[in-house]
Amino acid sequence: MALPLLLALLLTAASAAAQTTSELTGAITDATGAAIPGVQLAVINTATNARRETQTNDAGLYRFPFLPPGIYRVEATKDGF
Repeated sequence: MALPLLLALLLTAASAAAQTTSELTGAITDATGAAIPGVQLAVINTATNARRETQTNDAGLYRFPFLPPGIYRVEATKDGF
């Protein structure tokens, strides 16, 4: 009885370990340290070219939750900068 339960727990743990993600957060500011709202941001997985986009909020903050493991390139664009 204990062996099937142990096996089930191990399989659950292995499945959960394979689903790790990360988060990228930050702030965009100008040379004086002032926040820049409305910056268009993209993260691109360099291996798969998968792309996710977001925009900075009024405080210049951005967030990319639930990123799979990998190497990413970050692009930021805003008219006037």
